Amino acid sequence: MIKHIMCMSIFQTTILFAIIFFGYNFFPEGVEGAFNVTNNKALGITRERALMHPVKKWKDWSYETVMNGMVKDFDG
Repeated sequence: MIKHIMCMSIFQTTILFAIIFFGYNFFPEGVEGAFNVTNNKALGITRERALMHPVKKWKDWSYETVMNGMVKDFDG
């Protein structure tokens, strides 16, 4: 019984970490998200705000996937 509990907890932890750290690469940003082409601050992240992000990948954000909130990327 203990091996089933341990294996399932490791599996669930792996899935959780994959979603937390890599989910922004494959979760699409829908209509209800931050697709803000009018640059209205009340609707979400504006283009000006995205250009202030310190990571180059998010400065050129195309609004297609969820924006990562980390200030630094994995490469430092």
